[in-house]
Amino acid sequence: KDYGVVTAYAGTTPERAQETLDVLLAELRNMPGTVTGEELSRSKINIKSALVIGEESTSSRASSNLQDWWVGKRVRPLEEVISAIDAVDLREIDAYLHAFEPKSVMLLTLGSKELRLNG
Repeated sequence: KDYGVVTAYAGTTPERAQETLDVLLAELRNMPGTVTGEELSRSKINIKSALVIGEESTSSRASSNLQDWWVGKRVRPLEEVISAIDAVDLREIDAYLHAFEPKSVMLLTLGSKELRLNG
């Protein structure tokens, strides 16, 4: 099973909701070639920290194990997951961003105003 999801969240006011959506989509479209080594390093630290902290929760670990089993038919040890995170480099990030441009998106908005997907 090969899949992936990119989730973006932005909190805003009703008056700025359309502008926020437009800026968010523009940023996603302009991302290829802009991620820096420092940003990648910070992201890896955040992901690994959340992963290690999540290991302390039984329900979080069970969810992680289930996802591993569903995707790969095996449960990966924490060390293997961390090694995989560490192995990601900027070339892979750019290749992913070019391969999966946000041409079609699923959008969920909560609020009193209807928003449009521009562009």
